[in-house]
Amino acid sequence: MDDQKVTVLAVLDGGPADIPVTMRTCHVAGDADTIKLQWLNGYEHFHRTAAGPDGPAVFAWVARTRIAE
Repeated sequence: MDDQKVTVLAVLDGGPADIPVTMRTCHVAGDADTIKLQWLNGYEHFHRTAAGPDGPAVFAWVARTRIAE
């Protein structure tokens, strides 16, 4: 049995304009539907919207939450 998880390239679309380009691409589990990115004093939430057969999975920004203290 193979315990390796499949990962895919993800592109983050939308959200705060000041998120660096280098943070807008990452690898995630192939079955991931959401990404939570820590940014400044909160988290940016992205949900999967598309995945091309030969391209990256696209995650669109949906909300921002603050870090609990």
